[in-house]
Amino acid sequence: MPRTGPSEARDLAVNLRTAVEHFCFHLSGSDQRVEQMLDVGIGVRQPKDDPQALVKRATDALQSAVSGNGMSLVS
Repeated sequence: MPRTGPSEARDLAVNLRTAVEHFCFHLSGSDQRVEQMLDVGIGVRQPKDDPQALVKRATDALQSAVSGNGMSLVS
């Protein structure tokens, strides 16, 4: 998200994660409730980054969130 600072990106990610986690649905023909969860990794572009470096930073942050650090959100 161009022109989005790290704290603003984190706030947006928290809001998105919260919205997804509040959404649930029922399986067709069943009373089973399916809840959703979202893990988010935020990569902040550095001045000399190429696109691959930014994607790697975001991917590393996402892997950290998924690995069970208890946050589900890493920047």
